[in-house]
Amino acid sequence: MMHISIIGGSVGGLSSALALKENDGYDVTIYETHEEIGHPLQCAEGYLAAYELEVPPRKVIDCTIHSCIVRTWQNGVRKDRTISSEKERMWIIDRPKYEQLLANRCEKLGVDIQTGRRATVRELKRESEYIIDASGCYSQTSKEYGFKYEDVRKALQYTIEDDFSEYYEGKTIVMGYEPHYIGYYWIFPKSPKKANVGIGWVDSGDLHAELKRILEMENIEGNIINKTGGNIPCKPLKRFTYDNILLVGDAAGLANSFTAEGMNNAIISGRIAARCILKHSIDGYRDMVMSKIGGRLYVGRLMRNIRENRYQMFCDGLEKLDISFETLDSPYRLYRTMLTRPSLLIRTIMLRTI
Repeated sequence: MMHISIIGGSVGGLSSALALKENDGYDVTIYETHEEIGHPLQCAEGYLAAYELEVPPRKVIDCTIHSCIVRTWQNGVRKDRTISSEKERMWIIDRPKYEQLLANRCEKLGVDIQTGRRATVRELKRESEYIIDASGCYSQTSKEYGFKYEDVRKALQYTIEDDFSEYYEGKTIVMGYEPHYIGYYWIFPKSPKKANVGIGWVDSGDLHAELKRILEMENIEGNIINKTGGNIPCKPLKRFTYDNILLVGDAAGLANSFTAEGMNNAIISGRIAARCILKHSIDGYRDMVMSKIGGRLYVGRLMRNIRENRYQMFCDGLEKLDISFETLDSPYRLYRTMLTRPSLLIRTIMLRTI
């Protein structure tokens, strides 16, 4: 029986395993370094049903999100712009519970999940027809083959108990931008009394100090019940395959460089990796992934480029353009929206070509 090894028991690896077990002829093993699936948590827990992704199970949903408050700060003055969705497509989930649910489904289908087991590419290559590397950034494959990730940012998050009823009952999240650093801070409500509050992509300085400053600025004074952080790989690798190894999710550098979302891209790339293996053809794997999610990644990089180089232009665009979640799905939709503001479109194109 053909053996397939998966490094990493997070959403990307688990989604790959489920897709592979559609074919009964495959023996699939997941190797997870940590002792328990879903822990430790290194995610803001925002789930976006983009592309073909389904609605998450009701039992793992903490909050259904209908809108996003984009909060910008200039000279101490706050401006809020609400971006909504044409349909229900975003949720704050209990990611550990979601991953444990996926793991249970895998085990029922016969997947062998080995927790507390650090597996290396060199070890698994001897016994596996294919390897799916879902080990995140920095991946096990990068350690074996020596390649580098070109654009990796840092993130820090606190889970806090306080009064977040305004956001929870309003079914909204906050993405906050300030001119003195690259990136944004977020408030993702999980209940009326609990939220994930974090910051990503500070170019220098102490992330803990920055996040504590933001908590004061947002008048958040509750108890911190959990702290987590991690790497955000913001640029896709030039290669997603090495010999018989396929990289998925963060291991392939598939986080959105503007929103930092990565869960949906991990699931999608994991499923595509499984399809390629089932067809015994992995050469076109990267092209298949990028044809599915490349448009959204491009828009993310463009939006980040504007925010990074022209903060005022970024704020003006948010204020003047009719942007929805769907606008950020493809370059076509974003540029079509910008046609209502030709001067902004011209400045964006000029900035992009710098």
